[in-house]
Amino acid sequence: MISVAMATYNGEKYILKQLNSILKQTHQPDEVIICDDQSSDKTVFLIKNFIRKNKLEDKWKIFVNNESLGFIRNFLKAIFLTNGDIIFLSDQDDIFLQNKFEVMLHLFQQYPDCKVLNANYSIIDENSNAINNYRLHTPKRRFRMKKLNFELYLYNSNYPGFSMGFRKEIVEKIKELDIEDIYGHDIVINMIGLSLSGCYVSGEILSNYRMHQNNTSGIGKVTNNLDINSRIAQKNNELNEYEKLLSFISKNDLFLDKNIVINRKNELEKRINYLKQGSIIKLFHLLMSSKTYPKNTILGDILYLLKGKR
Repeated sequence: MISVAMATYNGEKYILKQLNSILKQTHQPDEVIICDDQSSDKTVFLIKNFIRKNKLEDKWKIFVNNESLGFIRNFLKAIFLTNGDIIFLSDQDDIFLQNKFEVMLHLFQQYPDCKVLNANYSIIDENSNAINNYRLHTPKRRFRMKKLNFELYLYNSNYPGFSMGFRKEIVEKIKELDIEDIYGHDIVINMIGLSLSGCYVSGEILSNYRMHQNNTSGIGKVTNNLDINSRIAQKNNELNEYEKLLSFISKNDLFLDKNIVINRKNELEKRINYLKQGSIIKLFHLLMSSKTYPKNTILGDILYLLKGKR
């Protein structure tokens, strides 16, 4: 049995495109569970009308929360309501390629130890056009399938929820965890997969990730304006996320090496200090010696200092 768990909130602008991309899948899900977090626009109306129009009442269900849960707990609610052996996550504003479920299900069959599968994606704008912003690009993954360890996962850090599918056993594991300090449902799922040595990534592009000003992740707010203070604020937020990740791993006794996070956190603290100091030379030395960050992200810091403004 195949399930889709979708979380919605004020998504009227793009929701129908995503619903259609699910409806047109070459391998149809057995159920689609949608949880809406008290939208104030036409999101719920559009979803209900879509379900009725396409006669999907037996397989597609929408639940409207009695109180606002926030995007993490809203997603978890949708996940907990699923019954599938494989669960796919769906945001409200992306577009799935027609063969997404078919390809990923085939990979789950090929790799029986795969618990969590992250697929590659392309990046589009509000009008479904490819993003031309030079700071945003489709992740380059020149392979069909790769098993991730914790170090590889953190090194790239671009495995969003909409791109993933996972086995039912992950759902039961989530219920056992304290998630108070975590900053994303997708992080929880990947951490479980990594701790079970069953987290994979496919290089095949299977989704279009829509970036816009209202993205929950905030990534859609990235622009070509190189404001150094904004860069520092962004990196301080990232530092806070690592603190939460360390707390999450410790509290739940996950079989993951915390030193990998600590090393990355320490290097990030250096990056922040060098940005504050305006030290291109120190950043260049870090660029040459770094083992925890891809070179392009530290090159980004240098670019801010060369061309940015405060």
